[in-house]
Amino acid sequence: MYKKIIFILSFFFLSSFFGSTASAEGEFLIDSLVTYEVEETGITTVKNSITIENVLSNLYATSYTFSFENIDPQNPRAIYQGKALSLESTKENGKNTITITFSDSVVGKGAKRTFDLVFEEDSFATRTGEVWEISIPRLSESSLFRSYKIILSVPLGFDKEAYISPNPTSTSFVGVRKIYSFESSDQLVSGITAAFGKFQVFAFTLNYHLENPLAQKAESVIAIPPDTSFQRVYYQVFNPIPEEIFADPDGNWLARFSLSPRQRLDIQLSGNVAIYAQALPFPKFETLASNYLKESEFWQINDSQIKKLANDLVTPRGIYDYVSQTL
Repeated sequence: MYKKIIFILSFFFLSSFFGSTASAEGEFLIDSLVTYEVEETGITTVKNSITIENVLSNLYATSYTFSFENIDPQNPRAIYQGKALSLESTKENGKNTITITFSDSVVGKGAKRTFDLVFEEDSFATRTGEVWEISIPRLSESSLFRSYKIILSVPLGFDKEAYISPNPTSTSFVGVRKIYSFESSDQLVSGITAAFGKFQVFAFTLNYHLENPLAQKAESVIAIPPDTSFQRVYYQVFNPIPEEIFADPDGNWLARFSLSPRQRLDIQLSGNVAIYAQALPFPKFETLASNYLKESEFWQINDSQIKKLANDLVTPRGIYDYVSQTL
């Protein structure tokens, strides 16, 4: 489910001084700095700092509306020059709307008004196992802003980041918090996702249904979750117990069962798996990689043409085009 933010600016036209008509689009320059400060409880304090600059002399802003889809702002308050502003909050069909009305007029070309909307939200950061997952909503209309910046602030207690998408423009440390800054338009339109922590633990249950349609004894092999450089598997129930568990040359874990003629067999496998954010040493995969990179009759890694292609085709798209168009 997408979470997004929409902004609406209402304005007043000074017709008593100017006789022409104008629209809000292109008549104001808007800069926004949004700070998401996540606490160790998972509660996020959001501060939207908005600066509105008049482009024309005959228009000034009278109100500003924030529209949130699938977001429920708690305790919203608007502040301008240290004083509270009047705001109205409504909710309808999963959309929360906050309208801030300005009590004074900021008139004149180049005149600016900077105000803040602050609220709390408890769904931006969720904890799964030992990992904190953060999802910053996407911006619906980035073209409305001259500049739009996001700051994500997390406590150092969240541990090292497992991933952040897209990559932040910059990172820094302030006290006991880590600060991530985002500025590009791609980051604003798509939203921001991040995870912090070393690993997550999940429970799993797998059910297999085997059948021997033959009038004689047969064997059947099933694939089961293996240990890898990114996961460790802990089996708790394997019913019935297979005759053999083994690894094939590619490192897959397989379980072998013997079935009587016309036998049907239901198998249940359950346990826990620890998923790690960073790769762990896993000699099996290192051995597999070295085996696959050895020179062979049909794997001519030392051929001069192949070496040249390997140096020239440096992107997935380049490799795909060569393979699909040449081989």
